[in-house]
Amino acid sequence: QVLWPVSHSIVVASFRRLRSAHSIGAMSEQWVVKVKIETLDRGGVKVKNMWDAGQVVSVQIEPHATINMLKQRIALLVSAHTKHQRITNEAGLEFGDITKLADCEGLENNGTVLLHVEQPKAEEKVIEPLSDDEELWAGAADDDAGEPMP
Repeated sequence: QVLWPVSHSIVVASFRRLRSAHSIGAMSEQWVVKVKIETLDRGGVKVKNMWDAGQVVSVQIEPHATINMLKQRIALLVSAHTKHQRITNEAGLEFGDITKLADCEGLENNGTVLLHVEQPKAEEKVIEPLSDDEELWAGAADDDAGEPMP
């Protein structure tokens, strides 16, 4: 019984150090990236969404995340697939999908990137009317009349 309070206090002290180090690290791990929607062309698709061109969306993300991960978060907000998004810095330099946010030129915590959405128009399928080949159906009915049913 004498050893338990000693070992317990060591565990508690270690846990407190770990927890405080983790919470300090967690606070510095998240960036806020402001995403300014420059162009938002959804290709004529009507979407119920509150974001329009010219507005700014704030996204919380880790600095070690890639541009593609940022695009995935943006896709949920503006209802635009990642393959239709382009992200540039304010100077116009386009970032690649596998570039880490911390490695992007001109981007830091509370920095701003520009979003360009260019979704192609959906192709309309032409539905052809069915032909009225009654003669063809009449001939097929006569051929089947002679065969017995199984």
